[in-house]
Amino acid sequence: MPKTAPTQQAPTPELKILASRWLTPRSDTIGIVAVETFRDEWKAYIGTAAGHDVKFDERFVAKWGAALSAEEAHGFFPHLDSTKYKKDE
Repeated sequence: MPKTAPTQQAPTPELKILASRWLTPRSDTIGIVAVETFRDEWKAYIGTAAGHDVKFDERFVAKWGAALSAEEAHGFFPHLDSTKYKKDE
């Protein structure tokens, strides 16, 4: 008998969104999201979103978006401490 996927996802910790920026060229919505990590650091991601619900879109971009470099992230979020940006390992 084949295994089936669970009908519900396991609970995951809520992301702490520090800031977000939105660009809407034509009919697309592009989000850049800064998220707090576990060690009092932060990380930023860029991705596309539906553009109907800001909270949902922020979490979606944070989970599925592409990570930005420290320099790129600082350009979008200069008010966040760039020394606390989580470097890729």
